[in-house]
Amino acid sequence: MDDWDEKIKKAFDVHVEKKVNITSALNSLMVELRARQGLKPNVEQINEYPLVWRILIQGRCVDISEEEIDDIRDSLPSFNSSGEKLPLLDGIKKLLVEKFN
Repeated sequence: MDDWDEKIKKAFDVHVEKKVNITSALNSLMVELRARQGLKPNVEQINEYPLVWRILIQGRCVDISEEEIDDIRDSLPSFNSSGEKLPLLDGIKKLLVEKFN
């Protein structure tokens, strides 16, 4: 495999890893919201490049892009005051509150 092959393979591997991590966080959020009485959330990936997900809660819809998730990752401190790593899910929750308000 030459240098180009390695670079393109790595780019796709990073994309898949990012997609899996974000989708996992969004699915965890949907499970959490379903556990609350009366909420009927849904998440659907609507675009691959760039990644975009559509979140539907109680008939209201917002889209979250890969760029917004990257901004969340960049803005979250790596660790909280107790030394625990902060989950991406907390940042996504804040973003959804902003978008739904």
